[in-house]
Amino acid sequence: MERCENLLNKIAEAFNIVRGDQENECDWVFRIVYSLAARMGYASLWDLIEENEDTDEQSVSIEHFKERIKEILYAYASIYKQLRVKINRDRIDMLSEDIYDTYLKTGNLYHQSYRVLASCPVSATTERITFCRGYPLEINQSVSGAGTYLLSENGQQEEPKAISLQEMFQLSEVSLPTYARQLVKSQQWKSGNISVLGMEYLSVLGKMDREYWRSEPDASLRVSLLRIGYGGDCVYYIYRRGVEGFQYNELPGWQVVDGKYLQLANALLAFQGKLPPASYRKDGNRIIVHIHYLYPPAEQKFFELYSWPLTLDKKGKYFYRVFQRDVFIAIKDMFEQLGYQFVEAGSNEV
Repeated sequence: MERCENLLNKIAEAFNIVRGDQENECDWVFRIVYSLAARMGYASLWDLIEENEDTDEQSVSIEHFKERIKEILYAYASIYKQLRVKINRDRIDMLSEDIYDTYLKTGNLYHQSYRVLASCPVSATTERITFCRGYPLEINQSVSGAGTYLLSENGQQEEPKAISLQEMFQLSEVSLPTYARQLVKSQQWKSGNISVLGMEYLSVLGKMDREYWRSEPDASLRVSLLRIGYGGDCVYYIYRRGVEGFQYNELPGWQVVDGKYLQLANALLAFQGKLPPASYRKDGNRIIVHIHYLYPPAEQKFFELYSWPLTLDKKGKYFYRVFQRDVFIAIKDMFEQLGYQFVEAGSNEV
């Protein structure tokens, strides 16, 4: 067992994963193994597959990528009994799917005909952190969650292509209030009322234990969203209430599909001072974050890429995340420039 503990410590040192001052052993081991599984999944993109030996591009099947992640999780769960508190067969499958989905939607993987390959090397540097994607495996990188980075002070910025963080991860380049003003100004407002079965209005208190939609409009919002329909077949509208009465306009599908309505929701709520801030708690080099309102898809996936899930239940994993301190500070600074807010919580909160 001592040899196993030494192995974990070496992996943590190589990835720069620093244990929190009050972090229990189970959570600590989980973070190391989660990051190792993600990196080994990424390394599998260079596995020599017989059918690919005569091709110019190295790609592997999606299942090969996911299975490598599962193998690592299974192996370490069998060695470290304390991991079985967090990891069982169902959760291993879930984690494999989550890591694959996060890598894919943050540009770390190229997808083609049921196969995946590594993306081209690229980086984005902030004051504190150089965020990396597609770097060769032989380049030593720190890891937070499944994402890799270099501390900017290290001066190891030999990446052939450096771009902005917004371009690298397809993040918004305008602040939430600016986006909201542009959104409201661009509408072709129609006057009147809408009364249809199945109408739902955006709710301010969209925490994980509450619904984002309810049957009555929120009286505290002058401008908001409503939708008609169920599941993925909803039609979305923006509406406003004022001296001219109730006005509305239908939103195009591309603006709301696949959770993109959250970009509008976050912007409209922030513009009216109603967007719940995320709270965070410091634990040495570990930062525990509680998101109280889901971010737009690109920002949410970027947030998840560079963090670990604190809890593995189906909803909680999106709202409770753990970061390495330097990475969190860099992301927090950038998100605050976009209009998102963070508040530091007490030692027993979050």
